[in-house]
Amino acid sequence: MGLYSTIDWRWSDGFSGVGANYSNWKRGQPNFYSAHEFCVLATSLWLDVLCSAKRRFVCYNGENIKNQIFISIKYNHSVRILLSKTLMIVSTGVYFSTGWSYSTCLQYHYVADQKTWTEAQTYCRQTYADLATIGNKEQNDQLLDTITSAGQSSEVWMGLYSTIDWRWSDGFSGVGANYRNWKRVEPNLYLAAEFCVLATPFWYDERCSSKWRFVCYNGENMKNQIFISIKYNHSVRILFSKTLIIVSTGSQLDPNIFFCEFL
Repeated sequence: MGLYSTIDWRWSDGFSGVGANYSNWKRGQPNFYSAHEFCVLATSLWLDVLCSAKRRFVCYNGENIKNQIFISIKYNHSVRILLSKTLMIVSTGVYFSTGWSYSTCLQYHYVADQKTWTEAQTYCRQTYADLATIGNKEQNDQLLDTITSAGQSSEVWMGLYSTIDWRWSDGFSGVGANYRNWKRVEPNLYLAAEFCVLATPFWYDERCSSKWRFVCYNGENMKNQIFISIKYNHSVRILFSKTLIIVSTGSQLDPNIFFCEFL
């Protein structure tokens, strides 16, 4: 049927610029086991787990990267320039004759207290800037160095998390678009690969590349439809679209005494 899903990976601080798509997943991850693992732990490799699990975590401090633009320039040495609303920082291995000194863009802070992902996010926002954001291998290595420097090797929360966006093929998003009839423990998004939906007495997610029979519908495109349920002696359903009005009822309505009671 027409229901399918997409995975929206986000950083806690809203970072969506260059490097926002960097990842370092462990093999077989993310797997969204039982459709419940939406937060990310960082070790040498990344894995998704329940957001309600309690783990140590890493915050970052420095310029908020929502307002940063990262530009990579190569001139004798690899140079990274950070442009923000308030300052310019040059990150390089050498000193610039212009008087700029090099600096790292983010400073990570290991927190030994074990908290859920949401609790860790709140703590980082109150105490530093946010949960750790990682935009490249160098920052990933920097985060790992922060953990080992604290004498730890455990998994830690970072700012990456995911949301599931369920959509109908025709774009329908009105009343009824959130109706679901999932089979128990479904959807499970097994191995992060099942993003389309099969309908039987109950629904379950399946790989979109699988071959199955299917059901189409005919009629007005539901993008432009509004459904209103009205009760007057008989159950009435009125469909409003850009081009027509259809009334479905078991009896003729008397326009002189007709009134609407919205359910």
